[in-house]
Amino acid sequence: MKYLVTISNFSARKPLPPKEEAAFIEEAKVWGEERRTDGTVDCSYYFLDSDNGFAIMNASSHEELFQILQTSTFHQQVTWEAKPIIDAFQMVDADLAAAKEKME
Repeated sequence: MKYLVTISNFSARKPLPPKEEAAFIEEAKVWGEERRTDGTVDCSYYFLDSDNGFAIMNASSHEELFQILQTSTFHQQVTWEAKPIIDAFQMVDADLAAAKEKME
């Protein structure tokens, strides 16, 4: 399954001393790169007008996604929201098939 995972409230997290902040950011970067390399993350982006962002993530279940997110460096310091998503063309094809079936 694919999920749209939004990540917010980065700026609300507890400030760290500069040395710890750099280590925290590096660890978060490594975590994200590893998830992209193993195929868990398709893509990730920040919103231009804030320090919030989103990722398209893959997991076999809601529970697995939860477990994946809990392995991140910042899982307790941000707000996560995950929504299952479906390929738009699959949805359109299903709608089209249903509409054609009603014509019969």
